[in-house]
Amino acid sequence: MLLDPGGIIAAAFGVSQSGRCLAFNAVGGLLFSGGVGDASAADAMTRALLEGRAADPGDQDAPTGCALVRPGDTPETASAACG
Repeated sequence: MLLDPGGIIAAAFGVSQSGRCLAFNAVGGLLFSGGVGDASAADAMTRALLEGRAADPGDQDAPTGCALVRPGDTPETASAACG
């Protein structure tokens, strides 16, 4: 797990919503990008990490969460980020 309080890493990878999980192999290859809202998606991410191969896109849930608030957002943007 990596904390990204300034949102720099999220922005670099195009992540704009909370709840998205990214998993990479040792050389930076993307293995999983999605939500893990149910056990099958979490299992798919675990398998991808253990086997070192990309998860089937069909096994990756859409993330559920709020829009990420970025530095410089206005209070209105921040308060509207999650409905």
